[in-house]
Amino acid sequence: MLSPSKGRSVTTKTSSDAAQDVLGRLLGPDRAGRFELLVARGPDSEPDSEPGGEPGGEPGGEFRGEFLIEDVGGRVRVTGSRVPDLLAGVRWYVSHEAHGHLSRHGDRLPELFPAPASTVHRRTRLTHRFAHNHTVSGYSASYWDWPEWEREIDFLAWSGTTHVLVLTGQEIVYRDLLVELGFSDEAARGWLSMPGHMPWQWMGNLHSYAGGQPTELLGKRAVLGRRILDRMRELEITPVLPGFAGFVPQELVDGRDDLSAVPQGKWLGFDRPTWIDPTSHGFRDIAGAWYRLQDERFGPSTAYSMDVLHEGGIADGMDVSAAAANLQGALLDAHPDATWVVQAWGANPTDELLAGVDLSRLLVLDINADDTPRWRSREAFRGAPWAFGTISTWGGRQYVFGKLPELCRLPGLRDTGRLCGTVQAAESLESNPVVDDLLADAIWHDAEIDLDDWIAGYVRRRYGTDAEPAIRAWHAFVRTAYGQHIGDDIDGTNAGPDSLFVARPALDLERAIEWRPRIVPYDVDAFEAGWRELVEAAPRAGGSEPYRHDLVDTTVQVLSNRSRWLLARIREASDAGDAAAVDRLAAWFLRMIGQCDAILGTRAEFLLGTWLAQAAATAGREGVDDITTLVTTWGDTAPTDELHDYAARHAAGLMTGFYAKRWTRFFDALRERRETTDWFEREREWARELADAPTEPQGDTVAVAEAIAASLPPSEPPPVTVTLTAEHRAEGTTITAAVANRGNVDVRLDRARLIRPAAPPLLNLGGVLDPGETRELRWELPHTRTGTVEVAVYVDPSSLTTHVRRARMSLPS
Repeated sequence: MLSPSKGRSVTTKTSSDAAQDVLGRLLGPDRAGRFELLVARGPDSEPDSEPGGEPGGEPGGEFRGEFLIEDVGGRVRVTGSRVPDLLAGVRWYVSHEAHGHLSRHGDRLPELFPAPASTVHRRTRLTHRFAHNHTVSGYSASYWDWPEWEREIDFLAWSGTTHVLVLTGQEIVYRDLLVELGFSDEAARGWLSMPGHMPWQWMGNLHSYAGGQPTELLGKRAVLGRRILDRMRELEITPVLPGFAGFVPQELVDGRDDLSAVPQGKWLGFDRPTWIDPTSHGFRDIAGAWYRLQDERFGPSTAYSMDVLHEGGIADGMDVSAAAANLQGALLDAHPDATWVVQAWGANPTDELLAGVDLSRLLVLDINADDTPRWRSREAFRGAPWAFGTISTWGGRQYVFGKLPELCRLPGLRDTGRLCGTVQAAESLESNPVVDDLLADAIWHDAEIDLDDWIAGYVRRRYGTDAEPAIRAWHAFVRTAYGQHIGDDIDGTNAGPDSLFVARPALDLERAIEWRPRIVPYDVDAFEAGWRELVEAAPRAGGSEPYRHDLVDTTVQVLSNRSRWLLARIREASDAGDAAAVDRLAAWFLRMIGQCDAILGTRAEFLLGTWLAQAAATAGREGVDDITTLVTTWGDTAPTDELHDYAARHAAGLMTGFYAKRWTRFFDALRERRETTDWFEREREWARELADAPTEPQGDTVAVAEAIAASLPPSEPPPVTVTLTAEHRAEGTTITAAVANRGNVDVRLDRARLIRPAAPPLLNLGGVLDPGETRELRWELPHTRTGTVEVAVYVDPSSLTTHVRRARMSLPS
């Protein structure tokens, strides 16, 4: 345990010097000079310590990560048990003592860093803090160069990250392996995929996308990958490297008698790679060659990622337990201290897989535990160490979304088995920075976080102001888009709602792709009111770059929510044969797409052209085609069209250069009463035209947001009221909510939740509340309660957006 400064043994200056360099890059030399950094090792704090042995996250278990912040002669001394804990301590000081803020897209730092008001000592059992979903290497980092990676590594270290999945450049190991096994260089490279799509090859979903990788690109990425790993190792971040899962070309299996394989079929129209049966006699030899070649290129690690049977993979009679034992055995043959890292996704890891391995050398990433906690349904993975995860962004889709209440509960979770860490598993890195910030804080709390208090501090450090409009805005956001709970998914999906601007056009649209909510699952009126407060905060907060980022995000979300309401009106006008109304409303719809493009274009991080310029610099036209395909049709052939718009995103250049063209074509056809077909062919044409998307921001974010706010007419929420009563009885308390429709049109009811005190069940209501009708909803609490009761009732008059009515009362004693 760390104690104030005297009597501690510290390491050589190497580790603290590397941490000091991070501060110099992030804070600037003057601010960085305010800190004295020390690394004090504990018995369980070695940088490569893996989660074997006793669990670090059980209540009453040992704290294995800690930091100490002290005032030493006017300087800020931060001591940590290893570099990630040390930098997490600096982050804590900057955030909670100096009220500054760093994020991926905008920083706000005070001029002066004051001495800490008192000594701060924080400890955690969550010692394994992972970052980067496989898909980050496609949807965000596919064409990054060193400047982008250096900033990202610094930010991850600053956030206390201990493990990062690194895929960049690793595909050269496949090339080396296949050449060693007799393939030509051209054939080996041809089996690979371009960087934007390569992550899905690592998961066994596809291969050979766009004809493989050119030699120069492959070599360039290998050099970059090694540089990434070297920097992470300096900072005691453990790289999670791809292990050998057995995915190979079918030709390799055909040419050898010591290999057998299970055909894997297709994944959403793509041919999957062949999966060698790991119990085949020749598997261990090939796996051994893989790890040898990987070590020669990149050096060893202690954590390796392998995901088999991913999203529909086929076992077909294979002994999965024996296969898993061989996968792990081959890894441990090469790296006896290694841990196999596996995602909990779908049915994975299966019970058969868990039964076949040494659980102390396995670590399960429950990547969306804040929404679908598989650790609960899977008996905490039968004793395997595991990490609690969140997916705050899917496919690079820039909607405002997060289940912050569930992250607030993380420090107070009990009966969690061998919970030992966290994982930020967002599919891309462009949106919802509040989720990153709360997760980084929650690690260092030992009790549930009060979200209202926390969000007020977040606003102060992110915007540099306590202005009431900014605080009110964020209180609205954490009760709407960021205030969702486990079980709040209306139709079984677990992500933010789609903008219909980015959907393939139709009048009856509910979402852009199959895996997203049909309905906005929060009160759109309350969210929009919060956004208007955020706009109003500009005179006090407008100098903050993070404020301007948030203003873009929330403005686009308001317009996206309006797209649902407006499309329903267009459908009604079309059904009524009112051509003039259709033209007027369609023009409004297209104008809102233009408004999205205008405000997105004020910030560099929202420009499609920025990403395309990176791709062009790295891989020429092939790289540009890789990305423009990814964000439009996803696949480059009609049979792979099932994923179209999965990676759709609000980006300047894409809004008007692709989505507006698509909707204009649809509205033209609607006016002429003809069907629109052959979307894929036209979309491919438009995608190729995106290469010239702007690369420089234009306009002022605040001015554009103010103009958009002035242009939107007030929304008209349904006239629904909720009245609460409580009845105490010997066996408990009955809470009754009377829901009344005070209007003259039908209102559809979705669901209702007892928020305070939190209690099941979530009521799935269904049905229609007629004009003048009142319906009573009841919750039975097992014991007589005192305190505050709060109920939320979700109503949905348009079937595309949600309105929420809340009621609160104090229980009589």
